[in-house]
Amino acid sequence: MEERIHITTTQNVGIDYEVASLGIRYVAGMIDAALLLGYVLFFVFLIENYNIWLPNWLYYILLFMPIFLYDLLMEFFFNGQSLGKYAMGLRVVNLDGSQATLGSFLLRFLLRPIDVMLSMGGVAVVSIVVTGTGQRLGDLAAGTTVVSLKNKETLHESFFTMPPPHHQITFDEVNRLTDKDIDLIREIYKEADELENNQAVQALALRVAEVMNVYPELPARYFLNTVLADYYHLHSGAI
Repeated sequence: MEERIHITTTQNVGIDYEVASLGIRYVAGMIDAALLLGYVLFFVFLIENYNIWLPNWLYYILLFMPIFLYDLLMEFFFNGQSLGKYAMGLRVVNLDGSQATLGSFLLRFLLRPIDVMLSMGGVAVVSIVVTGTGQRLGDLAAGTTVVSLKNKETLHESFFTMPPPHHQITFDEVNRLTDKDIDLIREIYKEADELENNQAVQALALRVAEVMNVYPELPARYFLNTVLADYYHLHSGAI
């Protein structure tokens, strides 16, 4: 039976994810390990077959530093995904629904030796099983987990459903929007989200804020989620 985690964002928007299983995470890890092994073999091949001379300190830096920093750099620059995670449809996310930060990735990275290397993965396995939220020690410290993107409830399915009865209105200015405006926002947002087009989401949020004449100090997605939830709550007869 697959485990699922319900993430509630700071704007009271819920997203359901399937927690990445141990098996899938293991396969993703093996893909990453194979890629790193390929890098080592290719690097040694170049040095030995093309008579490239390097001082010992530089040789070992170029050989081992990419391996050492691989997980941290990949997850930071590719939004919580290494190449193995990307291939298996996995991603590191914050439990509060926000995008993981460098600090989060750094905490996961610093505790990785205890989780994986020193214990041969034993500590990580026990922690993942016991927590029920797919969290190894590094995740517990960072407030993150690893989820599967393949079977998650899509963002637009979650964001565009009716808000719960206890939803609190954030922007009374949503009354300046019409049903036609909301339908258009949903359509554009859905397409941009499916394509992971962050620029389009940002542009949409700016345009909606302009129409509403508000200056939100929120990330673009949170702002749009809140606007949609506020509008539906105001027009659903819930208040």
